[in-house]
Amino acid sequence: MAAGPTVKKIREVYRGKIRLVIKNYPYIYRDYSHLAAEASLDARDQGKYWEMHDLLLERSPKLDRESLLSYAKELGLDMKKFTVRQGKPGAFSGCNSRPGKGNEPPHRESSLGLMKVTT
Repeated sequence: MAAGPTVKKIREVYRGKIRLVIKNYPYIYRDYSHLAAEASLDARDQGKYWEMHDLLLERSPKLDRESLLSYAKELGLDMKKFTVRQGKPGAFSGCNSRPGKGNEPPHRESSLGLMKVTT
């Protein structure tokens, strides 16, 4: 069972009392994981993080560059903005590949926050 539906339910039940942090730690042995993680952050910059997130999970393992561009078009993203970093050196600056190893690129902060119950 996927965690997505459970997380959505918790967010609904505790609306305003919790926040969720999504940290990108793409698998270092997966061909497209970094590209897909960056695509989700680019979609977030255009207010479509969750839509891209859901598409990536639904359509995995089709996470190659052409598929990601297709998903961005499907979501109505501004393709000029979306493709600015795709395929450029340093494009994955928002995605840490191995936490705690000291050689990961800088973390790109998420506005989603940390899942934490507040009183």
